[in-house]
Amino acid sequence: MEKNQDFRKLDIGCGPNKRPGHYGIDRLDYPCVDKVWDVGEDGLRFLQDGCVDCVYASHLLEHVPFVPMLREIHRVLKVGGTAEIYVPHGSSVAGYADPTHIRPGYAFRTWDYVESGAYDLPAFRIVWRRLYFKPRGHHEWFTWVINHFPRFFERHLANAMGGCHEVGALMEKVDDLPLSTREGRIEVRH
Repeated sequence: MEKNQDFRKLDIGCGPNKRPGHYGIDRLDYPCVDKVWDVGEDGLRFLQDGCVDCVYASHLLEHVPFVPMLREIHRVLKVGGTAEIYVPHGSSVAGYADPTHIRPGYAFRTWDYVESGAYDLPAFRIVWRRLYFKPRGHHEWFTWVINHFPRFFERHLANAMGGCHEVGALMEKVDDLPLSTREGRIEVRH
């Protein structure tokens, strides 16, 4: 039985720490979960297209197929809706240590592919993206420096410094066009 029927704000993969004011979805039945559901297997098919204002997903996408889940998030968001996502950084030991991760790490540049629509990914505009050390909010001055030079940090310093904990991004849904009909795609440089 669902405890809450307000789907406008989702916390997907909320675990025992659901974001306040959000509809919590998790495959495990924690007390705060509003719907016990395996998004890795079943996506968000219980939701209609364009019915959600915002999605929050902290450390979910490494546990499920990335592209299908991103498409599901895009499908349920309204145009102008946002998705705030946090995933382990590729240099994070935590990303590789968890045996339930099907993709152990992401990079600052991962979101370049999303914003450009490369490989027929859904259309999102990146509002912001940041690299974080653990716990989020600590090492403010250093976090500020690396986020001004993220590519340099990832290429030359991340592994030497023991890794970065996570990468976060806030993305806005920009259109509902079918993926194959969008024009003006930007090619991602490698």
